[in-house]
Amino acid sequence: MTRSFKPQPAQRVTPGIAVAISKNGQTIYENTAGERDVSSHAPMLITTPQPIGSITKQFTAAGILLLQQEKKLSIDDKLAKYVSEYVHGGEITLRQMLNMVSGISDNDPAIYGDHLTEPITRKEMFANLNKLPLMWKPGTHMVYTNTNYNLLGLVIERASGQSYIAFLREHIFSPLGMSSTSTIDQPPANMASGYHHEKPGEPFVTRAELHPDFSFGTGNLVSTTQDLLKWDAALLAKKVLNEASLRTMFTVPGNGKINTVFEEDKRFPVMLHVNDGKPTV
Repeated sequence: MTRSFKPQPAQRVTPGIAVAISKNGQTIYENTAGERDVSSHAPMLITTPQPIGSITKQFTAAGILLLQQEKKLSIDDKLAKYVSEYVHGGEITLRQMLNMVSGISDNDPAIYGDHLTEPITRKEMFANLNKLPLMWKPGTHMVYTNTNYNLLGLVIERASGQSYIAFLREHIFSPLGMSSTSTIDQPPANMASGYHHEKPGEPFVTRAELHPDFSFGTGNLVSTTQDLLKWDAALLAKKVLNEASLRTMFTVPGNGKINTVFEEDKRFPVMLHVNDGKPTV
């Protein structure tokens, strides 16, 4: 691993990366390379906050399961019990949304055009979403769609009576000492920028983040590798969720028969995520 973090030539622009590995709750390796900001050449540090994208979803799922533990909801409730604005809410359960088998369409450019980096009201979001039929009968097919977790974030707010981030901060971040975890709408000053190539071989350009209205509940958190290791250790030690909730979280729906995302491997499961139409691990 250390050999992979070779110093780069001074003239080479290298967006940063941070890696941390734990074993049995103990950090056994951590390292960084590159720059958190290629324009200022600020280095990536192990303490540098970064947008964590879809890792946000596991915190949303944990929030829903915590509310079930508190008997404020059941994951077998219909979505309509908490979100009456969605026309198909009476056909879908929270469990189906957690498992990505709801049939709800995604909040992608096919629905919103090129406006995913711009603000949108919830009224506008539901107006757009309600134009679309379900992709299939809920519970029969699995496709990874962000809209499931946008709506689950809203369920957290309505079932708890708190904002999404206030609920997570009170029940997860503060108790676990995750002091560097926040949201992209209130980014820390030293947050790492995201970069990508428009075309292979071309210079890196700053990656435009989805507006928080779109990434809410699905990709709107910022964190560090150190905070994520705290989360991992606490989750597995049952300091956040109880045994029953953990079992629910880690159970592949339908014994994997309807889940086309997970690939079997003798060593570990692999999750394939489609990004810009291309499968990524």
